[in-house]
Amino acid sequence: MNTSTQPQDNRNSREIHQDIRATRVDMEQTLGRLDERLRPRAIINGVMDWFDSKLTAQSGAVAEKSADILRIVRNNPIPALLIGAGIVWLIFRDKK
Repeated sequence: MNTSTQPQDNRNSREIHQDIRATRVDMEQTLGRLDERLRPRAIINGVMDWFDSKLTAQSGAVAEKSADILRIVRNNPIPALLIGAGIVWLIFRDKK
């Protein structure tokens, strides 16, 4: 009688190695997708797409100005990020 709490694994070493290889491939694909999604450009594009979707509901001059601002930010993401960080810093600095 087996008193061990670990389950019995009746697979041979080749099946175990194949399972390990398949798990590695899955992990590499997952990490690759995460790497792509976490790149600064991908994050900026995601935020910009979100703003773009919200602003397309606007009409007239507001929509035109919003589109101009989004275009400028897409073309100059680092300066826009620094400006945004400065504004956030000023807002939170005053709340202390």
